[in-house]
Order: sequence, then C-alpha cells, then structure tokens
Amino acid sequence: MKIRFDTYTKDVSAAASALASLYAYCPEITVSKDSWREGVLNVTGEIDSSNMSVLEKALPDETFNEDTDKL
Repeated sequence: MKIRFDTYTKDVSAAASALASLYAYCPEITVSKDSWREGVLNVTGEIDSSNMSVLEKALPDETFNEDTDKL
C-alpha cells in the first residue's frame, strides 16, 4: 500500500537530508519553498507502507510537522 506524506520544516539541512534518505524509496518526492509561509519548506511524497521505518527516521518529529504553527 502506498502512503502519501506532506510535512513542513524550517531546517534546510534537515530537508536536504530527508530528500537524500528517501530518494531511493519514493517514486515521487519534492522539497519546495512554501509560498504561504516565510522560511518554511514543504516535503511531500509517496512511499510504500513497508518502508514506514525509513520515513519515520527521515522525518523526525523534532524537526518536521504537518502543522506549520508547531515549527
């Protein structure tokens, strides 16, 4: 089963690290500047559910959040 993710960060290094970690596992992954919020990056993609541990490790809760107000 495929799982879509859509999360945010203010840490450019963390976004780059997540992209590098997930690139081999995600047929679609993007890192983009959020057009609504200054200094926020949006990381989105799709991953197979068998790779959830890879996703959780690449997007730690301390750095990434679905709610930009909690960054």
